[in-house]
Amino acid sequence: MHSVASFVANHGLMQLHNTIFGSLFAAEQDISTVMDNFVDTFAPPTDDSDQWFQLLLNILGLAFSVGVVPLFNKCKISHESGPVHGEP
Repeated sequence: MHSVASFVANHGLMQLHNTIFGSLFAAEQDISTVMDNFVDTFAPPTDDSDQWFQLLLNILGLAFSVGVVPLFNKCKISHESGPVHGEP
């Protein structure tokens, strides 16, 4: 009798596993289809003809950031060495 109960329990667990696996597989297929449509709608392929222009803008932005940091540090240091708020 003990083996019959373990068989029934094992069979039930196997059915549960198959049901969950099937549900996850179906959900993955639905998400893949929806994601493909989403990408086609909101992220169409871009033209790479302006790639060099974008690279130039990125380099200029980096150069500006590197150049401005010492200015901000200088302002911060001069502000910290000034009078403390609340003191005459």
